[in-house]
Amino acid sequence: MTTAVYADQFLRCALAETGGDLDYDVSPAAHLVHQAGLDEDSERAVIAYLWGCRQVVPSMTQADGRHVLVRLTAAGVEEARRLEASSTSRSARDAHLHNTLPRWIYDNAPAGGHAELNEFARSEAWWFCGSEMTWDEVDAAVSYLKQKRLIERTIRLNAGVRLTALGTDFALTEPGTSLRSFMDAQKAPSIQTGNINMAAGAALGIGANITQTVTTTATATTGISAADLMEVAQIVRANISLLGVPADQQDGLLQEVEVLEQQAQGEPDQGLVRTVGGRILEWLSSPAAGPARQMVYAFVAEKLGLPMPALPAS
Repeated sequence: MTTAVYADQFLRCALAETGGDLDYDVSPAAHLVHQAGLDEDSERAVIAYLWGCRQVVPSMTQADGRHVLVRLTAAGVEEARRLEASSTSRSARDAHLHNTLPRWIYDNAPAGGHAELNEFARSEAWWFCGSEMTWDEVDAAVSYLKQKRLIERTIRLNAGVRLTALGTDFALTEPGTSLRSFMDAQKAPSIQTGNINMAAGAALGIGANITQTVTTTATATTGISAADLMEVAQIVRANISLLGVPADQQDGLLQEVEVLEQQAQGEPDQGLVRTVGGRILEWLSSPAAGPARQMVYAFVAEKLGLPMPALPAS
C-alpha cells in the first residue's frame, strides 16, 4: 500500500489516542511498526509525508534522525477528524466502493477473464480514509454494480467478477469521474413524443391464464412509472414460453425482466429502464412464434415509449 494510506491510518490512531490534544506525544513505532507491521524505513517515509503535509511535528528525535515521538498539528487534527467522519459515513463508504471496484477489476482481470474478489481485500482500495472495508459492504456493492449492469459474476464459487462493456467504459473514464455522473451521462435525452396510445379496450390475451385490457400512455416528459414496469415484466414472464426465445436463452431474457422488477421497487432510473427495454426488444425480435411475439413486442415498445423497428419475418 502507498505511504498516503498508512498516513491516513496513523492520523486516525493518533486522534483516538490524543483526543486532539496538540501537546500529546505519539509514538509512530507503536502504530506503524507494531500495529501496521511496517519496517523502520517505511515508518520514516510515513512520518516524513505527514510532516511535509504539516500534519505532525517531531517532538523527540534520535541521533540517526528517526522521530520517535511526534505531535499532531492543528491541520493534522482537522484532517484526522475529516477522515474519521468520512470513514463512518455509509454513503461515503458505498460511493468509494462503487467508484473503485470497476477500476480495480479492470486493472486486475486479464483480458477476457475475471478478477478474484479475495484479492481485493489485499489491495489498497480495501482501505477508505484509514478504515478497512467489510465483506458485507463489498457484497452489497457487487450486487449494486451488477444491477446497474457494470459487472457480472462468474460461475466459479461466485468469487470472480468481470466487467461488462458498460463497466469497462466507466473504468476508462478520468480517475476523478464518479459513477453517478457517468450513469447520468448514459441516460437518454427527453424526447417530446406526446401520447402514444394503443387502441382503447384492445385485449391482450396470450398466455394460458392472462387476459388484459390495455390502454397505454407513455410520455417522455413524465417518465415510465413503476406500475408500467411491473406490467411489462408480468406480461413477458407470463408468455415466456410462447415468445420463440430458445429455451437455453430464456434465462438471459428473464434477467432483463428482473432488472425492470427491481427498478419498479422505487423511483425508476429512466435511462437504465430504456436501455433494458431496448435489450428486451432485441430478445423479442428473434424470428419465431409470430402472433404472440408480435403482440408482446408491440406492448413492451409502447409501454416503455421505445421506437419499434420492423420485426424480421418468422
